[in-house]
Amino acid sequence: EGDFVAHFASRNKYSLMIDIMQKLGMAVPPARERFPFPLPFPGQDTPSGTCWCSNKNKNASLSSLGETAVTPLMSCIPKYHLIGVHKAGTKAVMQYLGQHSQLLGPFIEDPASWLTDTQTNDVTIKCDKKRKLNDVSIDNNREKPIYLFTKKSKRAIRTCSFEDYSLLYGETLVTDSSDLTINHDSCMDLDRSLNNQKTLFDEMVIWDKTFSSVRGVPLPDLF
Repeated sequence: EGDFVAHFASRNKYSLMIDIMQKLGMAVPPARERFPFPLPFPGQDTPSGTCWCSNKNKNASLSSLGETAVTPLMSCIPKYHLIGVHKAGTKAVMQYLGQHSQLLGPFIEDPASWLTDTQTNDVTIKCDKKRKLNDVSIDNNREKPIYLFTKKSKRAIRTCSFEDYSLLYGETLVTDSSDLTINHDSCMDLDRSLNNQKTLFDEMVIWDKTFSSVRGVPLPDLF
């Protein structure tokens, strides 16, 4: 009693703290409580990936406008992920897969630092600043995915959170399709609604190949 671990929960400090606690034989939080995204998320397995709908309209409520008055937002996790490291040839594989007419994606080179616990303070500040600007924008009645451009290419990005990542791919699927309408009825059975849509895929780039676990969870189990 009396022992404690001081830490700053930024970049991979949380993972280091968990590693120290495990080495000292101290009790650690359950795995599901260590990550900043919901597990399990309320998704439906579809041909495109795991998708779900939510009401994120900031100026309306179901009780005041009625169930069908608010247009829901669809979020998706791609059905397939290619896990790679820097200079391992994953970009060539992704470009090859991208030629398939029934595959859709990806936003390349997204390090998904929200997942691997490697998000820097600088990125966190930029994400927060962009989110605040989005909150006061003209289109403030709909939540938009927040991400940063990491290179000159508009497809090399850095998503800011699990919610942003999944919302971005849901938006990608809707934008790509000319016959997909997201409403209360279509959300009730996404498996059927997305039956004729493309399959989402993505590349998870693990830039730091020196670590084997995140917050005490081995990478294969985490993915």
